[in-house]
Amino acid sequence: MTGKREIVEIKFNKKGQAVVQFGAESLTIPPNVFTNYYLFEGKEISEDDIKKIKKEIQNETLYKYGLRLACKMSYSTKEVKEKLIAKSDDKFAYKSIIARLKDAGFLDDESYAIEYKEEKEKACYGKNRILDTLRYEKGISDSIIQTLKFKDEEEHASKFLHSIEKKYSRESYSEKKRKVHDALLRRGFDEHVIYSVLDELTRDRGEETKNLEKLATTALKKYKAKYNEREARQKAFESLLRKGYSVKDINEALEDLEND
Repeated sequence: MTGKREIVEIKFNKKGQAVVQFGAESLTIPPNVFTNYYLFEGKEISEDDIKKIKKEIQNETLYKYGLRLACKMSYSTKEVKEKLIAKSDDKFAYKSIIARLKDAGFLDDESYAIEYKEEKEKACYGKNRILDTLRYEKGISDSIIQTLKFKDEEEHASKFLHSIEKKYSRESYSEKKRKVHDALLRRGFDEHVIYSVLDELTRDRGEETKNLEKLATTALKKYKAKYNEREARQKAFESLLRKGYSVKDINEALEDLEND
């Protein structure tokens, strides 16, 4: 019969999938797709039905991919949707899959947002960074975001401060304070939270003085190679001032070097 092909064999593999052969072509059909069609050996199947079956197989493969993503609990609805779109440009397919995943409880942005917030708080991220990521990257709705409660912001800011403090140990105290402030701001903490913990920064004046002396020595050597004594001192002074050292401490360090 024109436009139809005869099913010559149907076998089932170990995964329970039906391997249906018609002519020189065969299709491996998942159980839930196979049951949608009354298929048996000797039946003649139209090209339209073959196309429909192939489409359902593609959609089922896409669904399984979305299901694997959703079961990891590491993706929001928006992220799963974006990954599905990257796999298929069938708008109806990904919308239907998202609906199936939601109906089955595999996609739940409210639960996802709570878990994401708690995970990031443990990693010492601040409220602003967490909310911005949820809103703009994860696509979480404002109605969900408004339900999130943030506690212990100062505790998280303090932990982060002490985790990065050593990184700036060679800086002047004022420069160290500035850089830690900026790091806390990037981490997502409010200004009032930042200023409440900045006083926890340790200050080792002896170590600070040693660092200043080293920097002053290097600066003077560098500028004396290009300028006369007075100009070299001024250039070194300006360089150290930009690094956050006080006028008094800089002058003392430069005078000590000049008197040696």
